[in-house]
Amino acid sequence: MTDIDTSDRCSFDHLLDDDERVVLRTVREFMANERALKVAPRLRGLSDATNTCRGYGTGCGSSLLDGLINMEIARTDASTAIFNNTHSGLAMRSIRLFGSDYQRSRFLPEMTAYTSRGSFAMPAMGSDETSGDTLGLVAELVGNGVWLLNGEARCVGGVEPATIRIVWAWDRTGRELNGFVVHEDLDGIRWAVPAALDRGNSADDLGAIFHNVEVLEENRLPLANRWSHARQVIDTNWVAIEWMAIGCASGAYAAALRHSRDTEFSRRDSIERAMVQNSLNVMGANLSAAISRCRRMSALLETGATAGVQSSTASADRLGWMKETVELGVRVVGTVNPPQRNEMNKFTVDSDRIALFAASLAVDAPCPRRRWRARPLREAALIRRSR
Repeated sequence: MTDIDTSDRCSFDHLLDDDERVVLRTVREFMANERALKVAPRLRGLSDATNTCRGYGTGCGSSLLDGLINMEIARTDASTAIFNNTHSGLAMRSIRLFGSDYQRSRFLPEMTAYTSRGSFAMPAMGSDETSGDTLGLVAELVGNGVWLLNGEARCVGGVEPATIRIVWAWDRTGRELNGFVVHEDLDGIRWAVPAALDRGNSADDLGAIFHNVEVLEENRLPLANRWSHARQVIDTNWVAIEWMAIGCASGAYAAALRHSRDTEFSRRDSIERAMVQNSLNVMGANLSAAISRCRRMSALLETGATAGVQSSTASADRLGWMKETVELGVRVVGTVNPPQRNEMNKFTVDSDRIALFAASLAVDAPCPRRRWRARPLREAALIRRSR
């Protein structure tokens, strides 16, 4: 039995159909043989398999297959999983859900082939001493089908080299949130840590500063103009992050299980063996429960019934289990084979990366609409009191 098989004690891949199992096996073998290569070239060999967006020349697997693919990539390299998730789960999904037919047919096939790489940016909501709450990034229609983008944006997952960036920006009133396809060669974009983020946040919270960036109307996502639309993309992506966390934890579990089978360790003190066995039992139980929950969430995605609260709550639980499982794996290897403990550093680093990626999606920018709704509510309260 291979290491990959031992980490999935529930064997949920048997719930896939024959074609999907072939795709999953391809991903497993590909990631097992790839080491220290650049992100886009290594995924280009998988093409449709790694993309979670469907139609217009993209992959067509189930949500369960999408989740298992995210899990397998994260087992090998969290950075690759984060890039792929940002590319297909956020950027491509934004175009798929809210783009025009022209935009879908133009951008999605080349993004599926990784000839174009996608990223995702949200307004860097913040405040300053003079104006109070700011909109972060503002888009203004100046005529002749041209929008001007000014302000700061937060790049989810950090700033990776990308040719197509999905950028969300408020209008001047703060009532509408529009999505745009922004190409890398536009003038006026500077990559930096936006002031709204420079408050002790992680170095991964990178972003972009826009100064009179001109975007054509044809590159605006026509079906998106609300905060809830951007939220829909993010909420749907939470399940993929959970699968990524499971992938990292399952890699740590497989490594710990492999070291525990060392013949030299079988001659060690019975108390140490019992402690190791108990840790392995907890790790396996964590993974079985997490995979069961993620399978249910994937089934909800198929019906479109996954709510944002459900997704964010489930992801918070999953990341806690991931941290615990990785820590237990480090403890097991340190007990069984102390010289090999450094092997587990990879999983510790990967778990931190996934947690930071989740945090970049978990932070809700305050919706400006609440400000202009507050005044009528206060006036209504005063009228009631006067009566």
